[in-house]
Amino acid sequence: MCEMFTSYRSTEPMWFRYIRILFASSFMIAILSNIYFNLKKINYEGSLVINFEVFEGWEINMDICTGIPITNGIIITGPSKTTINKLTPNCQNVNLLYNLVDDEPTWLNITSNPNSLMSPLSPLSIPNNLLLTFNSYKFNSHDKSYTYDIDSEMDFILEPSQYTLYFGQIWFITFKPIITDEYLVRRLYLNTLIRQLPVELKPNEIRIRISPRTIPVYARSEKIVLYNFIDFITDIGGYIGAITGLFYLIFGAMKQKPWGFAQSHIFNCSLCRRSLKRSIARKYMSSAGIPLVERVDKRPEGSSLEKRLQIVEDLLQEYYLDTSFLKKVNQERIKNEKILRQYEEIRRRHADNSDIELDDFNLD
Repeated sequence: MCEMFTSYRSTEPMWFRYIRILFASSFMIAILSNIYFNLKKINYEGSLVINFEVFEGWEINMDICTGIPITNGIIITGPSKTTINKLTPNCQNVNLLYNLVDDEPTWLNITSNPNSLMSPLSPLSIPNNLLLTFNSYKFNSHDKSYTYDIDSEMDFILEPSQYTLYFGQIWFITFKPIITDEYLVRRLYLNTLIRQLPVELKPNEIRIRISPRTIPVYARSEKIVLYNFIDFITDIGGYIGAITGLFYLIFGAMKQKPWGFAQSHIFNCSLCRRSLKRSIARKYMSSAGIPLVERVDKRPEGSSLEKRLQIVEDLLQEYYLDTSFLKKVNQERIKNEKILRQYEEIRRRHADNSDIELDDFNLD
C-alpha cells in the first residue's frame, strides 16, 4: 500500500504527483477506518446462517387435560402407532408417531362419555374444553434423530406450546419447525398454526388433526455465527483488494516485485541475504554489467552486448513473464522441422532412384 505514495514515474509532472498523493491518502483513510470498525465487531456482532434439513418422520408427545374425569369419562383414539397413558384423573399423555412410508392420517378422536357425568355436556357447560400441551418433539430419519424436550435445561429445548380446544368442533394444528442455535444451545419452535373447521360435531366430541405444513418435514435451522478474527481477515483482505484495484484502474498498475516478504524480512539475516545475493549475482552479473541498473553505454569496453541481452531475457523469464506458450510454439517448430527434413530426405532418395532408372534405359 505504501507504493501508492512512492511509485512515481519520471515522466509525471509535479501536479499529477499531488493528485496521486490525494487519492492515496483518501484510500488509506478508508482502509484504516474499515479496519477499525471491523475490529470492534469481533465477538460482538454475528450473522444469521439458515439451513434446511429434511426428515422422513416425526414423533410428538403431548398432554391432554380436562376438567372431566378420565376414567370412563374421556375416550381418546388415534392412529395405530399412537400410545396413550393416564397421568392423573384428569390428564392423559398421548404419543403421536408419523412415518412418511406409512402415511397414516394423524387424527385424534376424543369423546366424552355422557353416562359418566352428572349432566350431559353442552357447549355452554363447564368444563367444555381441553388443554393441549406439547412436551417433546422428535425428528426421525434413516440415519439420525433429534429429540427436543420441554423439560430440558441445557440443550435440545422445546419452547412451550399450549392450546385450549373446545368440544363440538374440528381443529387443525399444523407446524413448521424452526431450530435456533445460540451459543451451543439449540431450541425448537414448532411455529404452529391452529384452525377451526366450520363443521359442528356432537357436544361431547372433538377431533384434532396434528400434522406438519410440508411433507416431508422441512426443519429450518437458524444459527448465529459470531464475527471472529478469520472473518475480519477475510473482510479486510477483500476491502484492500478492491481499493487497490480501484487505485490501479485510475493511475495504472505498480511495478512488479519478484521478491516477497520472505526474502525481504523473514530471511533477513546477513548469512541468508548474502546467500540470496550470491545466487542472483552468479546468474545475472557478467562482464557486460548489470542489466536495467547500469546504462548500456557505460558498460565495460569490449563487453558483449548479446550476452547482456541474454541476461535480460533470462531475468524476464525467471521473474516477470510466463513463457510456457512460447516453449510450446518452439516444440511445434522443432517437430515441423524434423518432419520437413524427413520429407526432403524422401524426395532426395526418390530423385536418386529416378536418375538410376533413366541411365539404365539409355544404356539399353
